[in-house]
Amino acid sequence: MVALAMSLMATAHLSIAQAGPDAADHNLNVHVHAADNLSVHVVGMRNDKGRLNCSLFTANQDFPTNNQHQARIATAPIVKGTGTCKYSDVAPGTYAVVVFHDEDNDGKFKRSSLGLPLEGYGFSKDAPARFRAPRFNEASFPFAGGSSQILVNIRY
Repeated sequence: MVALAMSLMATAHLSIAQAGPDAADHNLNVHVHAADNLSVHVVGMRNDKGRLNCSLFTANQDFPTNNQHQARIATAPIVKGTGTCKYSDVAPGTYAVVVFHDEDNDGKFKRSSLGLPLEGYGFSKDAPARFRAPRFNEASFPFAGGSSQILVNIRY
């Protein structure tokens, strides 16, 4: 069961890397103000190699594997085991975030032959991935607009 959950999560992360920066959800264009910024601060990375990859979702349908509901992708450098992905012009709404530490900077989430993660991963609200990837409602949070930051603890 753990391997199945990790496999599902890895599929989401692989999709994140392949979707590219133009994978924007149409909901982001509603009531957006220039001051509506969201930062995703990720802590606990085991080294500063590679980059941090973050994906911001707006809908719960097929989260975290369906790219059609994926709002935005961001990457960030890692310094002293932390990184911050920044999103600007974010419409108020409900979101969930998926992150992974792309240690070899190849844009792909690495897994073992058993499907277990070889690179760090995490979800908003530190939603657990025990026997499956978390559901949208387990990782989602409200964003009312303005400037906000969420914290994600990376897991290996």
